[in-house]
Amino acid sequence: MLSKYSIWDFDHKIGKKALLEESLLNCTNHLPINLLVEDSILQKSIIDETISILYNNDNYNYNDNSNSNLLEKKSLGAKEVSISWLQQTLFAPTLWDNDNQIYIIQNGDDLTKDKTNFFIKNKLKLSSTNISCKIIIIFSKNTGPFSILTKEDIGTSIKIEAPRFYEFRKLLDYWTRKFAIKNLTDEGKSYFCEIIKPNTYDYYTNFSKIVLFSEGLNQNEKIDVKDLQKLLFANNMDFFKLAKLFSQKKFKEFFSMLINNHSDQSSNMVTSNLISSELKNLSIFMQGHLLKICDPSYLQYKKSKLNLYEQEIISYSKHWDKREIKRALRFFANIEKSSKQKDPLILHSLALKKFLSKQ
Repeated sequence: MLSKYSIWDFDHKIGKKALLEESLLNCTNHLPINLLVEDSILQKSIIDETISILYNNDNYNYNDNSNSNLLEKKSLGAKEVSISWLQQTLFAPTLWDNDNQIYIIQNGDDLTKDKTNFFIKNKLKLSSTNISCKIIIIFSKNTGPFSILTKEDIGTSIKIEAPRFYEFRKLLDYWTRKFAIKNLTDEGKSYFCEIIKPNTYDYYTNFSKIVLFSEGLNQNEKIDVKDLQKLLFANNMDFFKLAKLFSQKKFKEFFSMLINNHSDQSSNMVTSNLISSELKNLSIFMQGHLLKICDPSYLQYKKSKLNLYEQEIISYSKHWDKREIKRALRFFANIEKSSKQKDPLILHSLALKKFLSKQ
């Protein structure tokens, strides 16, 4: 039977209820726990959360030197698992009755047929034998080994579902609790959800910025909308709008947009690093953009109708000569280099470019 949960329900419903209240670690049923997490960002979080739950089991006293209270966690990849390892791990006699070992097998999709067959053939034995060991298998695909184990009712099969587009506020609330970010205001959360694209990668990447930023704050300092507007500068940088301004040779506007409201952040290490990272990405984007302007001939082979961006590329190519493009490419290559080196004066040099720009 397959059970489905959101990630924010995992600790409350799966971690505490299944692992602790039902005492899966100590019961006689030692079939595996099959965790399906198709989202790679959530999968990492789930693995960390699973380990955290196991190590926070109050039934074990880790300061006690007696072997009866020893809880050992081991993590290995599916390709490291052999039939002999399964036999020795699951059926070898233990020295202590409570010597509970937890093995987390990652990349469960790589389990070969002989290993899934091992669980199927030994289902009855694993269900009735008092084995002081538990195996948790992490899967990324709802096919192959996971599908087989679920269909054959081998162990407990659980699917952690990715948030629906309207549930990302719940994901943000979950992460703020998990990382103990108490500084972020409700207005800040609402703003975050408004400007960040509803996918786990963008949410995780930008939330990581908040985690870093919060480390330098005391409990009384709040993270509000104004802070996020600066902190999430990277996500708000419109590469296409900047490219349009530069391509139209509106250089003063280009540099003004690039440095506006951010020149005061260069003294902050966290935000300075974030800006350097985004300037590096912009410089790489602009170099590719300029090469398209230099030679737009590739568009003549496109069978479908040109989109607006491609039409603009053709238009811009008529106003740039190769010497100008070469000079611009050199400029953005230098910006990329300075960004990688986290040059603290990079924003000041851009401000100087703005000042010297005639257009």
